[in-house]
Amino acid sequence: MKTLLLFFSLLYPLYLFAQTSVRPWMGIQIEPAQEGVLIKAAIPDTPAFRAGLTAGDIILSIDNSKVSSPKELIAIVGNKGVGHEVKVKYLSQKKNKETTLKLEAMPGITELAEKRLLNKKAPDFKAKIYSGSKDKEFNLKKNNKVTILEFWATWCGACLQAHPIVSEFAKTNPNINMLAISNEVPLKLKKYLALAKEKKVINDSVLFMQGESDKIQEAYFVSAYPMFIVLDKKNIIKHITVGTGQNLLEVFKLASKLAQ
Repeated sequence: MKTLLLFFSLLYPLYLFAQTSVRPWMGIQIEPAQEGVLIKAAIPDTPAFRAGLTAGDIILSIDNSKVSSPKELIAIVGNKGVGHEVKVKYLSQKKNKETTLKLEAMPGITELAEKRLLNKKAPDFKAKIYSGSKDKEFNLKKNNKVTILEFWATWCGACLQAHPIVSEFAKTNPNINMLAISNEVPLKLKKYLALAKEKKVINDSVLFMQGESDKIQEAYFVSAYPMFIVLDKKNIIKHITVGTGQNLLEVFKLASKLAQ
């Protein structure tokens, strides 16, 4: 644990920019209140709406972190990230209540990718391998294993937090390919990978690679980080999601089922 804390403290300036990668979504319109934050509207079929929050409710805290302004609420939700469940304490008709909801990505982040790619053959690509294999290049055409693609960046704090989890899953599931693809310059990528290996945040069970310019990201309609895509043994795309938490666990669960 101390090793992980040290690693993330070194990368804290990068983490501050992480929440621009995937914007969490509660699905409420808000404005200031004398105490807490007033919900002006809960949009149908959103996390807040499904959790029972309605117009007129006043949010007091999220995961026991007090909120006194819309800015604070947005910051707290942003730091939690997509895929995480949060506990919301609120006032409804002057009564104290509590509910939980799972944060989702704002609409539109995966819709285009799903429409174009889901249940279809994954776009072929080649990428240079920088960690996880002695091979210098990965060619998807030669792949015949269930595969998880992770699109990530060194400036994405949610991505960095996911890497120990992803690495542990890959280590215990050698029958599943775990590919972490970045389009950043090799120097920046190498520096991160060297530090992450030194701090034992990643291992050689994950293939970290760099794609040519933005071509791979464009082919997979990557619009946010981290994005995870699951391929079956025939390289057919079966699942697309963004964020970590429960979303990442669903990726692992599906990949394990497909690999059986």
